[in-house]
Amino acid sequence: MTTPTTQPSRPHLMLHERPQPVWPFMMVGFDPDLCTHIAHLFSDYAISGHAIKVMPCHTTEKALQQLLERRYALVVINAGLLDLNEPDNLVRVMREDFQQYHTRYIVVDSEPGETPMAEWLLEMHIQDYRHLQHINDNDWLMIVTQACQNYQLSMANSRQERGLEKVISATTDLLNKASLRHFAEGILDQLSACLGLNEDGLICVQRRVRTPSSPCSPLYITAATGQHASLIGEPLSQLAALDIQSSLETCI
Repeated sequence: MTTPTTQPSRPHLMLHERPQPVWPFMMVGFDPDLCTHIAHLFSDYAISGHAIKVMPCHTTEKALQQLLERRYALVVINAGLLDLNEPDNLVRVMREDFQQYHTRYIVVDSEPGETPMAEWLLEMHIQDYRHLQHINDNDWLMIVTQACQNYQLSMANSRQERGLEKVISATTDLLNKASLRHFAEGILDQLSACLGLNEDGLICVQRRVRTPSSPCSPLYITAATGQHASLIGEPLSQLAALDIQSSLETCI
């Protein structure tokens, strides 16, 4: 009788469960019941792997305070909060004063009436204008999906532009250590944008040259983006995310 051979166990990584990324969606000046309904509508909905988190703000002051604390993919504003003749309107403050340039802004009018002229919408940097009574659940899904996809595209284009600027400026002096770091950051920005990764998605590691006194030198972070950029030049052991650290060690 032949004894069955046991396949050798293959090394594998047990990665920690990571929370699903979120695109915040702010509703400003709307009835609480409507906000609750929209939140329920998107409770099990994801766009490009991101969950949609609806955050109601019933006053302009509350909305501005929220914008100081985080960035939003989409802001839907009740038309009653906007004055056609007001130069310092809410959207301008959000975009320019708080530098929320990539955020999509949509105005919804709860009262029946005519849609403002296109020139006004362009001047106010508003991507869409709708009347509430003409929006059903499917319309909300389409509006938010398109806005989030445009937000994602705008962010990716911005990262590509920043990365290209770093690469161009770094090529003037590649022999300078600081410039090499600058160049590496630019390359990773480009890769992140091309691969559709967030700013924290790429880390480059390298093992230092081995010497007789240090035959097993540790891995060092030679380039990184986003929150990990501050660790460039540091040992990989300084990385707080142990699952990422383990993955990199296994790859090497």
